[in-house]
Amino acid sequence: MIKQFQQQLGVKLFVLLVVLIFLAIVPLTYVVFSAMSYFGNYTTDINRIQIKEQAHTYLASIAREQAHKYDEVFSHVEVASSLVAAQAREVYDNIDYYAGFPGERIELTKKREDSVFHSLQRDGIITAYWGGENINPTTAVELQALSRLDPVFKGAKKEIPKSVATHMITATGIGRYLIDENLLDEGFENTLVAHRRASTELQAIRDYTQKSGMPPSTLWSREYWGYKDPQVMITATSPVIDSRGNIRAVTGIDIPLQRIFDDMLNADHQILSDVMKDTLFAFLLDSEGRIIAFPSQYLALFGIDINTSSADSFELPDYHLSQSTVEVIPPLVPSLLGAVENVIEVKLSEEMYILNMHSLHKLNWHLVLVTKEKQLVSSIYRTEQALSGTIDLLIRKFAVNTVLMLIFVLVAVFVAVGYFVAPLRRLSEAALRVGNGDLKTRCYLNRKDELGTLADSFNDMVRQLESAADIKKDQARELEQTVAERTKDLQNKNFLLRNVICELNLESDRRKRAVQALRKSEEQVRVAMDASLAGHVIIQDMAVKYANPTVLEIFGYSLDELIDGNISINDLVAPEYREDVLHGLDEKFSGKIKKPFVIGCNRKDGAGFDALVGGAQTVWKGNPAVVATVMDISEQKQTQAQLEVSKKQLQESLAEKEVLLREIYHRTKNNMLVIISMLNLQAMDIDDERVKTLFLETENRIRAMSLVHEKLYQSQNLVEIDLGQYLEEMVTALVHSMVIGDRIRVQIKCAKVAVSIDNIVPLGLAVNEIITNSLKHGFPGDGKGTVFVTLSVDSTGVVELVAGDNGIGLPEGIDIGSVRSFGMQITVNLIEKQLRGSLEIDRSNGTSYRIRFKECMRQKRI
Repeated sequence: MIKQFQQQLGVKLFVLLVVLIFLAIVPLTYVVFSAMSYFGNYTTDINRIQIKEQAHTYLASIAREQAHKYDEVFSHVEVASSLVAAQAREVYDNIDYYAGFPGERIELTKKREDSVFHSLQRDGIITAYWGGENINPTTAVELQALSRLDPVFKGAKKEIPKSVATHMITATGIGRYLIDENLLDEGFENTLVAHRRASTELQAIRDYTQKSGMPPSTLWSREYWGYKDPQVMITATSPVIDSRGNIRAVTGIDIPLQRIFDDMLNADHQILSDVMKDTLFAFLLDSEGRIIAFPSQYLALFGIDINTSSADSFELPDYHLSQSTVEVIPPLVPSLLGAVENVIEVKLSEEMYILNMHSLHKLNWHLVLVTKEKQLVSSIYRTEQALSGTIDLLIRKFAVNTVLMLIFVLVAVFVAVGYFVAPLRRLSEAALRVGNGDLKTRCYLNRKDELGTLADSFNDMVRQLESAADIKKDQARELEQTVAERTKDLQNKNFLLRNVICELNLESDRRKRAVQALRKSEEQVRVAMDASLAGHVIIQDMAVKYANPTVLEIFGYSLDELIDGNISINDLVAPEYREDVLHGLDEKFSGKIKKPFVIGCNRKDGAGFDALVGGAQTVWKGNPAVVATVMDISEQKQTQAQLEVSKKQLQESLAEKEVLLREIYHRTKNNMLVIISMLNLQAMDIDDERVKTLFLETENRIRAMSLVHEKLYQSQNLVEIDLGQYLEEMVTALVHSMVIGDRIRVQIKCAKVAVSIDNIVPLGLAVNEIITNSLKHGFPGDGKGTVFVTLSVDSTGVVELVAGDNGIGLPEGIDIGSVRSFGMQITVNLIEKQLRGSLEIDRSNGTSYRIRFKECMRQKRI
């Protein structure tokens, strides 16, 4: 069978056609089946997406409408509360006018158990007063004026029929309440409930105003239990502000949330009950995720454990949705609270639910609608089943038609192959014989088609082959010989040519790279030299071959004159420096390194100038050359000479002024000593001891200032003195001049602190007064003791000086600020005003004065 298949063309052709047909039909069948399956899946997906999107859009519109409905209710309540507040504001601005209106007076009686005044119910309105033990005339006027707001209260109740109370609480402790009819039997008790709640409303308005800087138009309270039944309430509160900006009262409308959200809580009155049957419900959250309203029959579904027996499905404010025991619920809370509207799918109790949220803008609450997903996708399942049946039917029909068509094609192929293959078999047999060397074979077919023409052509070809066979043998021998000779010759030449080409290519690449590198290097050097602020020239054979613009500017030549004008280096250099230049060029060519040196040069106009030159060996156009750097330093040398002259003059002037300043300090010190001697001589003629003491104190003050000038005269620094050394000498001299013997010890502990002359004089005078007072008053009679001075400076530059004694001390009743002593006044003024420091007195152990000041940055005097 295999041998027959290999030898017979008809069998091969038949099998080939059958295989081609199968290869065409199988992919086509696969494509058709895949397209139908893809179409079914695609249609199902589109249907599912469209139904879900329509359902989500529908639920979103329902949530939006319901949220807007609730927002309108709260907006209506805000408007009503604001209108009542506006009318109350008018009454307070004209309180005497409204109090004078004729009408029935309000009579209040006092309850003994709680000391609250209250009135009997009149037209549903109750009045209470808890602002004092008695009702004063001002309060009576306010009560009578506020009674004119009764029609406004009733109008607000008519506008908001769902409210249980409209009230007003004043800052003076007056409360007026319009309570729902079914609560009038417990009127006064309900008034107390409202009073406790309303008192917090007034404080909330004040807190909000203090925090934000302006009062709110309307402020909503948190939820709370209220009035007769245990139901959750909420209050809209508006401030009553008079024309002076004072908060006189608050008005409020109490709304039971049960009445507003009854459709959400009542299982028999659900939102969308006609559309979603028992599968849809809603719940309400505040901005923090706290549950405001939640149908009790669905609490277990969301994993919320709340006791709803007493609240009719309203819970206390401590229950949060994030407390759910269902794992998937707490992570959803941020998504529900973080947007204006949102749609979330969640799996609860093995079923998928859709949560559609929309915000209530007035109270920043969030309304959430919940529905089962299976109600949305039921139509999707029906569509998928119908579409699957249709596709299966189409596939079966296509398979039957394909099988029938395949059978018909196979039969047709078999007949066609038999018709065309039989003549070809005869031609094939004849060709085999010719191929075996039988050139006498012929094939005759009595046909007029292409096969008959093929048989005639075959016969003609065989005849030509027969005649050409002999010629071919001779030519073949000659051709083989010629080809062999030419092939050998070409192989030899090809080998030589290949070697030459390789060498030429390598040499060409090397030269190209060298030329490119050379051009690039020359261009970079030329650009750098042209842009340089220093002059650059290339010298070859004592002639200039290149000069940058700076050189042309320095010497005053043009480029053509310098390069093509037969100008040598000797023309540019002063005669006395030419030998140095020639020697320098020789060193450059020999490779020696020489530092830049200064030479004299000539400009084009003959003017000479000093130049700093340096150079290095290089190659210019294949020959050795020197690249030189030239810088004109004439201006620098002139400037340096002028600076040297100015420096010398300044030093001479400074030395002269320093001598004069030392002389001034010396003469000032001598003059002060003369003044001291004159005062001392004058004091000898005075008998009054008090006056003598004044002269002695004046001498000590002058001596303290004289010591400053003596220290400046002796110091190398003419603007500041070592304060510690100065104080040690001054205090020691002062004690020796005022105390006879050694009954008073001097204790000096001073750090080295440099102080300017501006601060040393007031410091010396102040310490002089302090030590003088210690010597005069600290040791009465012949008492012994110690006077001390300590000096230190901290890291911030603050100088601390403590001076005093361990004597009897300064009496406690003496205030240095009020003492009229000339010495103490000098001390205070010098320290606080001139030094800008502080003065403290310590009376714990004798008397010590603590002086603190900061040594400021000194300005130069010379």
